Amino acid sequence: MAAYAEFEDWESTSSYRIVAETKNKLSIKGKEQDADEETLETLHFVNQNQYWIELPIGEGQLEGREYFDRQLKPVAEPQS
Repeated sequence: MAAYAEFEDWESTSSYRIVAETKNKLSIKGKEQDADEETLETLHFVNQNQYWIELPIGEGQLEGREYFDRQLKPVAEPQS
């Protein structure tokens, strides 16, 4: 049994604005491309390359954190 799941690529676009910030947190209000209502999200920065968001709590929804890592560009190999 696989220890992970593979997902198809997908893309999402949203507009947002910063409403508050501290040394390691950023609160943003955003609106998904096809949504009518705004959402408030707080990004909790672990370091320069990682942050997490709190997952929604409610019936049929997960509770916890989702972590995101910065996708660094690969270093080009030297030409010979």
